[in-house]
Amino acid sequence: FFLASIRLQMPIFLIIYLIWLSINKKSKYKKKENEFINLIQQSDPNFDIKSFKENVKKTIYSLNECFTNQDIEKLMVLESSSMYEIHKKNIEISLEKDIQIVYDCTDVSDVKLTKYKVEGTKEVLGCCVWVTYIKLTIRPSTKQVSTRAKTTTTSPLYLEFIRSTNVKTEKGKDFATQCCPNCGAVIEVNAQGKCIYCNSLILNGEHSWVLNEA
Repeated sequence: FFLASIRLQMPIFLIIYLIWLSINKKSKYKKKENEFINLIQQSDPNFDIKSFKENVKKTIYSLNECFTNQDIEKLMVLESSSMYEIHKKNIEISLEKDIQIVYDCTDVSDVKLTKYKVEGTKEVLGCCVWVTYIKLTIRPSTKQVSTRAKTTTTSPLYLEFIRSTNVKTEKGKDFATQCCPNCGAVIEVNAQGKCIYCNSLILNGEHSWVLNEA
């Protein structure tokens, strides 16, 4: 009877243990995230984690739109020069082959900070984002969808953002914008990645956070 009772109770103990692990993990994550926020706010008091997370979501949706529409130019304000060159090359190849795989984002949720450090003249801020998407195959020449996955997929996406250490947060200003962060004009850039109106360098996080790894 005693052994039978233990066997019946084991699943309950297991459930309690799993719940405890989940709560403990969330507590550790929250503590670590607060440490990152405090470090950033030492030099940037206006940094707001809620606004940053909202801008991460906007960046993902904006990137999705850029890839779908083959809009290379608008990528410049969202990415570092190294990330931009990779994506530019990918888009050029897809245009040449007239076939492109797009992960059409339908939902972005649960942004969590995973790292923060300073490397030379750059601040590096990493995060994990849960993204729900559907896989499409598009012909760029016609903008027609040739194949579409039957179901959506939800998976974590690990991103790294950078900015110059001398950049500070401006209240109410999004970094996921399609306008020049310096003069506010609609993005039009030259071959050097500079705004054609104010000659300000758009790339490399000189004005705000930009995507550096994905």
